[in-house]
Amino acid sequence: KMSDILNPAKSGINVILSIGNSVLCGQKNVSLNRKTHTVNTTNQINNDWEQNEATTKSWSINCSGMIIKDATSFNLLENAFTEGVPLDIQLVSEKNIYKGKAIITSFLITANYSDTLSYNITLMGTGELKYE
Repeated sequence: KMSDILNPAKSGINVILSIGNSVLCGQKNVSLNRKTHTVNTTNQINNDWEQNEATTKSWSINCSGMIIKDATSFNLLENAFTEGVPLDIQLVSEKNIYKGKAIITSFLITANYSDTLSYNITLMGTGELKYE
């Protein structure tokens, strides 16, 4: 499309986080963080330059939004946090799908006088993050 050529930037509005089979209610922002851990393999013949090799990978998701009364997905978050069980997550954009299991490591609820009741969660990946 001509609009894609003139404006190749993509809007974040179409990126959706799902927990199990439920879209996470009221979400406003979501970010996927991926990291490769390294081991330093520098030795005396590296000519003063460090050498590193990739080892393990990790990932996490941060998400914030409004709390919607009686929303199934919010109840799933509450139960998973309380019980400490991994959640099946899916992060979907226009062309990409990321899937994996994650544990809630942070679950903030904020009640501001001049704004909606909101949440902010951090999900720490456990195992592989699959990309489709």
